[in-house]
Amino acid sequence: MFKNLVGEGLGVSGRQNEMIELALTFGYRGLDVDMSDMVGRAVEVGQQFACQYLLAAEKSLQVGAFELPIDFRVDDAKFKASLPRLDVMIQICEQLKAQRAYINIPASSTVPFQENFERYRLRIGEVADRLSAAGIRIGLAFNATEEAAKRFENKFITTTDELLTLIKMVGKPNVGLMLDTWHWNLGGGTLESLHAVTAEQVVAVRFADFPAGLKSDTAKSKDRLLLKPEDGTFTVQVLRWLNSINYEGPLAACPSSRQFGGMTRERIVQTLSENLNEVLPIAGIDKAVTRPPVISLDTEVLEAEFEGFEDEVDAETGGAKPADKPLAQR
Repeated sequence: MFKNLVGEGLGVSGRQNEMIELALTFGYRGLDVDMSDMVGRAVEVGQQFACQYLLAAEKSLQVGAFELPIDFRVDDAKFKASLPRLDVMIQICEQLKAQRAYINIPASSTVPFQENFERYRLRIGEVADRLSAAGIRIGLAFNATEEAAKRFENKFITTTDELLTLIKMVGKPNVGLMLDTWHWNLGGGTLESLHAVTAEQVVAVRFADFPAGLKSDTAKSKDRLLLKPEDGTFTVQVLRWLNSINYEGPLAACPSSRQFGGMTRERIVQTLSENLNEVLPIAGIDKAVTRPPVISLDTEVLEAEFEGFEDEVDAETGGAKPADKPLAQR
């Protein structure tokens, strides 16, 4: 297991090199990346350019996970047209040794449940087959809030039972669970229901604690709380279970940005790191997970290389160069 930084939903944004430096400074071993942005950069100006910062830090930092750069909600023609992006993505993943992807399953749809279920089952299976040879695993994530389920007229995956059924019906060995303990609990999941999941099926894990009595019909993203450093909490129980099954993937604290009013992004990332450092030992997780890595990123050299590359791109494209995109917000 390793501490992983997820910028989504934290009010933290920045260029990839800045996020890498934050992760290394505050003792993370992994970092979720914006794969859609990386694929776009690779297509536009080359794979080496898209990967250079992560390659420079690879001795200290690995790619934790990434959302697949495919929209599963579109019609068949658009879905098929988007699949060649996976070939570029696979090449990036092979260079970075990135093997954990995830899909956010929407809680509602314009399409009726059964029809949508079959569409996702077939599409996920098709994508899983394409990624299998590269050793890339796919975790399915869901949103259990009533708020999300009301966005369209048809509910879709909003409970742990529905999510586990979809995973089972896809039936691919590289398709499993992107476990978010907040949504798992809200969607009716328990520690016992996790026992049906194997270590190989857990692709990545995100944690957020919740106020007492939280229910799906009233829950909001602001109810995602910092982890409580107390024995017996759901978070600690899940961590002990992960330890018992020898889970080896990323662990990320993912509370709402409402927990960090007025903080700088440096302070937010530090607070999350310290929060995990308090909780992991309570669950009996080895101290190696919390120990800061040896930083091997020479940001000054990289920045100089980046600026030089930008000059080359300017000369070739008349000033057009890939834009840095802030991390998505929850």
